[in-house]
Amino acid sequence: MPEILVYGSIGYDVLTFVSNMPEPGRDADVLSEEWHLGGEACNVSVALARWGVPVAVGGNRIAADEGGKFVRGRLEAEGVDISQIGLCTRAQTPFCRVLVAPNGERFIISYGHRTARFTLPKNDLLKASKVLVTDRFGGKVRDALTGVAKMFGLLLVSTDVSPAEEMRLRNSDVIVTSRHFIENSLREKDVPKLMRELQASSGGVVIVTDGPSPVTFTEDGKRFEKVSVPEAENVVDTTGAGDVFTAGIAYGMLKGWNTAESVRFAVAAASLSVRRKGADDPPSLEEVLSVVRRMG
Repeated sequence: MPEILVYGSIGYDVLTFVSNMPEPGRDADVLSEEWHLGGEACNVSVALARWGVPVAVGGNRIAADEGGKFVRGRLEAEGVDISQIGLCTRAQTPFCRVLVAPNGERFIISYGHRTARFTLPKNDLLKASKVLVTDRFGGKVRDALTGVAKMFGLLLVSTDVSPAEEMRLRNSDVIVTSRHFIENSLREKDVPKLMRELQASSGGVVIVTDGPSPVTFTEDGKRFEKVSVPEAENVVDTTGAGDVFTAGIAYGMLKGWNTAESVRFAVAAASLSVRRKGADDPPSLEEVLSVVRRMG
């Protein structure tokens, strides 16, 4: 049985590598195109499976189309439990087209993720798990899941939580989000203020990433600590780096590490992930631990 259940967005990414980002008056040439697993739930679960964690994934339904077959096949090949993924008969499998520039910059176009239908995993699987990871997709179904998970005593890692999400906030032990999400999606320029608000509502840990800049976290809403991010050489694609970071936090929680130790592991994993195409080829546990040791 799985030790971690990852619940949220399930699909695939079509990575389109372009000569430059399109802009008015300037065309872009397609250099190559590849299919990869996509959706935060897929990316997080694959990273955890690579690190030897028994993991299951659930969330939105996927279709029996070419994309759905690709998703199921890739997850099974990584050893992820897919028994909780429902079948969709009315729509295609959600996917994202990701434009990737030579410097790793990306632009994402989403198809079907926000309108996808979600199903609840079975209670016996929840009871056997120790950690639940949720993302910003799933709405009321996801929120109901967090309530059941807390009743069963699971630790909850939540990503990109809005202050309006009272139930998910109340049930979260760790909140992981990014400065980009806070400033662009939540329209909040005062990041420390939002961190204090999220921490007060949840009573848990709040962690904010900021690309190559240090990660900030607070455990009490008063003290803000920072962890430097290792320099990422030869950046190829930043797609899914945040998902690998989230997997690192969940891994640390499962192992009983403190927040600083978990963040150090997570930044090491994310710094390695940007050297590879897509988010479905995360670094091995040995590679991540090697970077952690070099961080001192």
